[in-house]
Parts: sequence; structure tokens; C-alpha cells
Amino acid sequence: MRTVLIFIIAYASSPLLFAQPQRFSSSGISGGSALFEPKFSPYNPNVIYMASDLTGMFYTENSGATWDVVPFYELRATPHSAIHFTSDPAILYTIYNDFIPDKTRIGKSMDGGKTWEVIPNAPTNGHLSYLHVDPQRTDRLLAVDGDHIYRSDDGGQSFETVYTTRFPDTGRFYHGGAVWDDEKVYLGTSDGLLVSRNGGQAFERKTVAGMNENDGFLSISGTKRNGKMQLISLARSNNEMWEGMLPDGSDYYGEQQFYSIEEDENTNFVGTNVSETVATYWDFPFYVERTQEDNVLYSAGANINQTGQHYHPQVYKSTDDGQTWTPTLRTDANENIATGYMGEGGDLEWFWSENAMGFGVDPNNKNRAIVTDFSFVHLTEDGGTTWRALYVHPDDLNPSNTNTPKHKAYRTNGLENTTCWWLTWTDEQELFASYTDLTAIRSEDGGQSWSFDYEGLLDTENDRYNTIYHISEHPNGRLYASASSGHDIYQSTRLTDWPIDEQTGAFFTSLDGGKSWDLVHDFGAPVIWSAIDPMDSNSAYVSVINSATGGIYKTENLSDGSNASWRKLANPPRTEGHPFNIHALGNGELLCSYSGRRDRGLFTQSSG
Repeated sequence: MRTVLIFIIAYASSPLLFAQPQRFSSSGISGGSALFEPKFSPYNPNVIYMASDLTGMFYTENSGATWDVVPFYELRATPHSAIHFTSDPAILYTIYNDFIPDKTRIGKSMDGGKTWEVIPNAPTNGHLSYLHVDPQRTDRLLAVDGDHIYRSDDGGQSFETVYTTRFPDTGRFYHGGAVWDDEKVYLGTSDGLLVSRNGGQAFERKTVAGMNENDGFLSISGTKRNGKMQLISLARSNNEMWEGMLPDGSDYYGEQQFYSIEEDENTNFVGTNVSETVATYWDFPFYVERTQEDNVLYSAGANINQTGQHYHPQVYKSTDDGQTWTPTLRTDANENIATGYMGEGGDLEWFWSENAMGFGVDPNNKNRAIVTDFSFVHLTEDGGTTWRALYVHPDDLNPSNTNTPKHKAYRTNGLENTTCWWLTWTDEQELFASYTDLTAIRSEDGGQSWSFDYEGLLDTENDRYNTIYHISEHPNGRLYASASSGHDIYQSTRLTDWPIDEQTGAFFTSLDGGKSWDLVHDFGAPVIWSAIDPMDSNSAYVSVINSATGGIYKTENLSDGSNASWRKLANPPRTEGHPFNIHALGNGELLCSYSGRRDRGLFTQSSG
């Protein structure tokens, strides 16, 4: 030990041999976490922004060839954090995730998105549900909380209340979008169509002939035609809409319909149902966009297979103003899609993406559209004729109309949108990365490229364990993996008994550096950490999470593999079945960390 210590001191004392890194660059695999609100810049066609549900705001300046993330100390996103462009390319707005107090506020940039500040005067009191910004001005905003719409015409310095929902205190005030036309503003909401003719100073709920009285708008878009505004919308019963709803899970299940809406000479609104060519049961559109070219429309949503499961995202296109709709994202055999590692035949199949979570069309080019989903992002630049993945290095894409290969290695393009928990080096070139959502990945070239080239952990059919939290290396070279079906445990939204106690977990081992894995023990609850006893290599400890059965478990016959016996150690007081890290000190003692436990949003009195 003394020799090692002297070597480290000498090595660190030389600035030529050991310097502090000046910059870290993205190196891991991309994909994994849901992506929302993709937006093209109206000023530069190569610039695209999109938000992650893990608070990152990603952007590209080369149409997705590479991605970067706005520094977290400048901006943290929510799933509703669309970047709103204005008449000045330097002035942007979005919803800012004020993470520590768990508030959402208005974020503003005055330098094209490089730096961000919070607008302090918004009356939403840290509960900003939606934000609408006039793209032809820099100062006109509509901020929405659970019950009200507030207007500012001075860039957020002051606000006035301009509308109150028909259903206050119910949590049902959903907004599907805004269409701006000089002093006219059209809002598609769960209350119906709201119209202002004075720049948002007041809104009136308008009846749309041909639509049901209780219809609300999932999505709305519009463009001028012959001097008149032409709206396209996607509507469903407002009983199936609520504040903050997203296109995931049961949110899709409803009977939504496309309506083309026009205002007649008497300022009445007339809607025409244009849904006939979209299947009423197996296709579930959620977003709709009208392009600047007459008659060209897009919509994005999900295709559901006959077991009722989300089969894949879908993008529909109409070139006759909604009279007919054609699916363009043809996933069978990846017919018109250049894929990354996700695709038919690949490490992850299309069902992994589930459904569209965001959609956008280039405001200056009807042929460029982008769709995001539960993990990935795809772009078309020819009106949906072809699509390509934007989550791996462009040179690593697989050709369309072929099955995606398994176990191929891919390089990053910077879109690392999920959690990496641990890195385990087995030698100078081989390492194993523990991930949320993606389970784990391997590298054989020092982290320059990554693959799913292993067996025994990635169960894509049953999605049993989607997260590896930690890997321990035994002195004999064996690896031990802590696995869970629950992702991102101990983040702020995952400290309650539900969903933690509903999850399962297990302990695995590998003899060959992570190429193949075998089950050691199924604990029936998430396993998040492990440690080998430095005094006894046949003894090991694991952290198992459950409010009733969680704690530190120990085996003294680890070499027996799946026949090893485990016993639970006594829980220290105030630990709530929420163990985390374990460090065996080598003298018979353990140093452990624990997380808190929440009940109805508050930490329990006995937490930590």
C-alpha cells in the first residue's frame, strides 16, 4: 500500500503528467429516455431543439448529425418545454424546470439560447402548465396554470388574467396549441376553441358547427389561405383530457377525430370531419400540423397492434387537405427508415419506441419533419418518403428496407438522454456501462463505440429488468450485476412505496467480462448495489429496496452461485427499507448510505 501511495503522489505532482481535464465530451450510447417538443428554428434549418423527460434540453446545429445539451445550470426542461422562437432570433422563451423547489416558471433567453434567466413576475406561482408566444413579436406571451390564462405584452414584466376555465379546480385545463394571426389568437383547449381578436386581451369560447359541444382539442395548427385562417385540429371528448396529459399509456385511448375548421363571413366557425381514412381503432393520432403549402398536413401518433399494445410510432400525411391520410413511417422490415440499433430485427424492436411523444414540421420547408418517441428521434427531409434515425453517428446508420442487425457497435452523436449509473472496466479496452431504460451496454474499444453484445440481461420480450444500477468485480474476475425492473429509483418522483414496491429485481453474474450472464438470485425487489467483502471473497452484500422487506442482504457462500443462501441484516433505525451504496471497510464493518421515503409527497418522519 505504501508503494502505491508514493507512486500516486509523485504522479500527481507533475503537471506535465497529470493535468485536470478541461472538457468532457459525450462518449456513451444515445437513446433511452422520452423526448418531447421538437422544434425547428425558423432562422436556421439546421437548428433543432427538443426536451427530455430527464430535464435535458438538447439541440443540434447540423440537422441531428450531432447533438449537444444546454448546460443544466442555464436551463432544465419539462416534457412541455418547447422552445418558442420570436421575431428576433436572439429572444427565445420556454418553460423552465425550477427543480429544487419543484416549480415550473417562464425561462427567457436574450442571446439565442446560450444563457437563460427566469422571469420572476409570472402570476402562475411556480405552476406553469403551458406557454404560448407570439412568433411575430418578442414581447407577447400567454402563460397558463391549472385554471387561468395570463397575458403579457411587455416580455413578462407584467401580466393580466384574460381567461378562466369552465372547469376550475378540476385539473382538466389542457392546451393543445396556439395559432397566432396578428391580433387574432386561436387556442385549442379542453374548454374548446378559444378566440381573441385583440391580441389576447380577452378570449371567447366559440362553438364550432359540426363538432360536439363537449369536444376539446388535443392539437391544433393553422395557416392563412386566400386571406383567411384555415385550422386543422384533432379533437376528443374533454372528459378524456386533463392538464399536463402526454401521449403515453392510456392517454392515447380515446376516440379522437380530425376536423378542418374555417371561419365564415359572419365570424362563425364550421368544422368538417376529415378522419375517414385513418383507422378508428388501430391508429391513434395525437399531433397535427398544417404546413405553409396549401393542402399538405401531417399528424403523428401511434399504431396499436391487435393485442392492444403500442406497436410503433406513426406519422401520417395528407396532400389533399385531410381528405385522405397515408402512413409514412413504414416500420415493417424498416421499409423506408435508416435505423440505429432500434428497428425490426435489431437489439430493440419498434415496440420499444411505443408512440410519438413529439412532432414538428420545419416552418419553412414542408418536406422536413421530425418525430420523437419514448427513446429515439427520426427525421424526414423528403416529405416522409424516407426517414433516418438521429440518435447514432450518421456513418453507423443501417440501410433502409433491411433488418436491423443485432450486437452491432455504434458511436455516439451526443444525444445521451438517459441515466448511466456505473462504469466497470474489465481491462484497458473493455468496459461495461450500467444504464436506465437500456439495461446495459458493452464497449471493446475503450468507450468509442458501444453495443448490446451480451446475453442474459436484456429481456426485450418481457421487459423484466430495464435497469442495471451497479456492477461489482470480484477478485477472481467475476462480475456481479444489480438489476431492477424499476428505473431511476430514488429520484424525487420515485421515493414513495408506489411505484418502488411494485418493482422486481435480481442479482446476476458473468464469468467472461460481461458477454454472458447467469442468475444468482431473484430477490423479487429492486437490487441497486453490491459489495464483495475484502476479508472474505466468498461473502457479498446487496442492497434490496422495498418498504417492508428492503435492506442489506448477505451471503457467505457466494461461490455456490444460484444455490447461495442469503440472509437479511438488521435494518438500522430510520432507513425505511431504502438502502443504496455499500462499502465493506475490510474490518468487518459496512459503510452504507440510504435514501428517504415519501408518503403523499412528504418525507416520512423516520426518513434518514
